[in-house]
Amino acid sequence: MTMIEVYGWLCALAGMLAILPQVQRLVTTRTSAGLSLLMFQLTTGGVLGWVVHGLNYGALNVIVPNAFTALMNLAVLALMQRDRGLSPLRVWPLVGAIFAVVATVDLTLPGGFFGLFVLVPLSVGLIAQLRDLLKATDLSGISFPFIAANCGIQFLWFVWGALAGDLSVVLCAGILAIVTTLILGVYLVRNSRLARASASDPASAEHGGTVVEWKVPATAA
Repeated sequence: MTMIEVYGWLCALAGMLAILPQVQRLVTTRTSAGLSLLMFQLTTGGVLGWVVHGLNYGALNVIVPNAFTALMNLAVLALMQRDRGLSPLRVWPLVGAIFAVVATVDLTLPGGFFGLFVLVPLSVGLIAQLRDLLKATDLSGISFPFIAANCGIQFLWFVWGALAGDLSVVLCAGILAIVTTLILGVYLVRNSRLARASASDPASAEHGGTVVEWKVPATAA
């Protein structure tokens, strides 16, 4: 196994672990407040497309983490559907449609086209999450470790794509690294402001105000 392959598996392991804090948060808090439904719909379809891309290139380090992440994303969508009382038709058809489009592109067009096509739903999904971060008055359903890990992983995959010569990964991870960094910054600012507002006006927390449980410590572990 080459060093590039070892590094790819490290990226894969990091990707598999990144989603777990968000799933755990939804299960324990029983709220999806602050999370973007559209983001998880679009990213789930895109991640399923990455599974097909990995199969097409015979890259297990792409197949395994994306298959696992897709399963976890499906669990997140199911929890969000239950929490918000949504109809299945409101949640699942869009996931299938995105997957069908990006998988078809990967199987029929040159590699670089897949990177561009799969970037669209992933970027739109992240922008939807950014919009919800700016508008939401309650971020208690969002896991800070998930937001931070999702940002870091994009940089890891960008490096792997450059080393492995996978243009799709370079294009996708490079742009997503920029967007996820912006999301992380906005989350930290909004989380801090909402926490201060809640502390200064405790009554707001009793009437739909934010209850933010994740606080970023001065020295993170």
